[in-house]
Amino acid sequence: MRWQRHARTLTLGLILVGLVTVGVAQPDDSLIMERGRFAVTASEATGSAASGTFTIARTDAGGVEFIETLHATRGDQTMTFSTRMDLSGQYQPRSFLMSQNGERGTWTFTVRVDDDTARLSIQDLDGDTGTRRFQSDDGFAMWAHAPRLFGQAALLWRRVRQSEGSLHAQALLPGTADPLRPLEAERLAPVEIRHDGTSEEVARVAFTVGEAEPLRYELLGQGDQLYGTVTPGATEPLVYRTDLFPEGFDVVRSGD
Repeated sequence: MRWQRHARTLTLGLILVGLVTVGVAQPDDSLIMERGRFAVTASEATGSAASGTFTIARTDAGGVEFIETLHATRGDQTMTFSTRMDLSGQYQPRSFLMSQNGERGTWTFTVRVDDDTARLSIQDLDGDTGTRRFQSDDGFAMWAHAPRLFGQAALLWRRVRQSEGSLHAQALLPGTADPLRPLEAERLAPVEIRHDGTSEEVARVAFTVGEAEPLRYELLGQGDQLYGTVTPGATEPLVYRTDLFPEGFDVVRSGD
């Protein structure tokens, strides 16, 4: 199997068409740390809008379990996909699973992390499997198809809060030709947001994924709760919590 050919096909399928499902049981309510609903704003670039749900829960073994489902529409096409991650108590990824079911068949990819080594496997429509191994002295931070998956941003937010204000790791982007990219995150000065006729000051974290053509985003929130993700300088969120902000929110920019 040629890895790059399958990676491009998988990425395109996840963005444009297909039905993705991962059958996982929901955690017991007593273990849930956070759950919420979110929406992805439609844009001319993506041509699609999306909404979904996420759950972050403790495990009996002291780790963290993460489940997310996203529903997207583009024209007359609908996509639904789910992800599941197992993490350490410090929000470091241990395993990741996504399975895409479409008209032509099923794609599946999994990631297993052991210390400084990650093993990424993809099974294509013909049942062929490709596997790659990656090593990182900085550890790994899973970030698949950023930034549409709100819950993974929420995990990154929690991980940075546990650190001393910055994070240096390797981001794994399954389904891309170059899946291992450096990730840098650091706290910035707070900003003001406005919603429902009120305003409040929120914390802010900037993160960058990649080097040649980096992805740059800002995370906004309070405490352990992530409110939304914005692009630098933008006044409207790219993705935000609809259960907290049904009408969204605006970011007040003052030359930052």
